[in-house]
Amino acid sequence: MSLLIVHECVHISVHIDTNWHDEFTHTTGNSYPSLQYSFRVEASTICKFIPEVCKAIIAVYKVEVLSCPKTNEEWKKVAARFSSRWNYHNCLGAVNGKHIAMKKPPNVGSYYYNYKCFHSIVLMVVADVTYKFLYVDVGAEGGASDGGTWRDDVFALRTWMKKPFSHGSQVLREYIYTYRLSRAQRVVENAFGILCQRFRCFLMTMHQHPNIINLITMCACVLHNLVLIRYSHVISAVDREDPNTHDLIPGGGRTDRHLQGLLPLTGHHTLKDAKDQRDYL
Repeated sequence: MSLLIVHECVHISVHIDTNWHDEFTHTTGNSYPSLQYSFRVEASTICKFIPEVCKAIIAVYKVEVLSCPKTNEEWKKVAARFSSRWNYHNCLGAVNGKHIAMKKPPNVGSYYYNYKCFHSIVLMVVADVTYKFLYVDVGAEGGASDGGTWRDDVFALRTWMKKPFSHGSQVLREYIYTYRLSRAQRVVENAFGILCQRFRCFLMTMHQHPNIINLITMCACVLHNLVLIRYSHVISAVDREDPNTHDLIPGGGRTDRHLQGLLPLTGHHTLKDAKDQRDYL
């Protein structure tokens, strides 16, 4: 199967439950009935072959393009790129989450209803400096607590998880640290922006069964990495630094109001060791 065929196939969102027969969208916003005229394939056939295509893409490419570093040397390379690109040291990845909006599944109550007041599943990722996903977890219910998604307080300050200083009276060294950390953290936001601009189904409410949405999302993440690795060209959605003034130039993806990730919650208890480590950094 060529990359062209793969790319066209995943442009179509997947439907497998025949009881869900609302408007089904793909990355350009077209419904299955309209796609059948574009591709000259019956909508009922589209519903059947797309899941199989997504599964095949994941099976063939995931190990190659979406594998988390396992050795010390591999992690050191990730950290070195963060140091070189954004002047933020000892960083092994930028963490963030995104709510994938979906139609409420039948008979689930508020299971998928999140604090942003819509139904969703959660995509949690770790991204490197090249906007590639190092780790992907998808499928947590939007109504689950943040602790249930990350098995800890999401984005709480830890010795292994850094956050900006939040108080308003920051001294110069704290301000510089917050500025550098925030620039490095934008990497994962840009990665989400690229993903959503490339696969437009993530900018709207998906009408598929949650299991199929999980499959679509994982497949899109695999293809996202595949394109970045094999076709690494300049993408307008990413942030970049002005070489003359060193000012940060926001990427085009930031203008899209749909590209918001999980908002960090306040009020978490912070360990003293984590605070001391942040002060040291």
